Amino acid sequence: PLVQGHEFSGYIEDRAPDVRGFSKGDLVTVQPAMGCGICDKCGKGLFAQCDELKFIGGSLPGAGSELFLAPARQVVKMPAGISADGRA
Repeated sequence: PLVQGHEFSGYIEDRAPDVRGFSKGDLVTVQPAMGCGICDKCGKGLFAQCDELKFIGGSLPGAGSELFLAPARQVVKMPAGISADGRA
């Protein structure tokens, strides 16, 4: 039993007080491949080659739910003019 969903977008509902760069209502997507963040490969920005790689919607619960919590380092703000379904 695992919640599916690795390709998704959504709106910021809330954020931790120490998270900067995002506001409630921002349209975002999330990078689903999650490296450990501390190994040599991750340190070089090669997180997709991390030996401890985890994947949202694969080895980790996905976003197929009403609300989804993601680490801020994985969140990407969508450009202005893009809708939640990917249309300009």
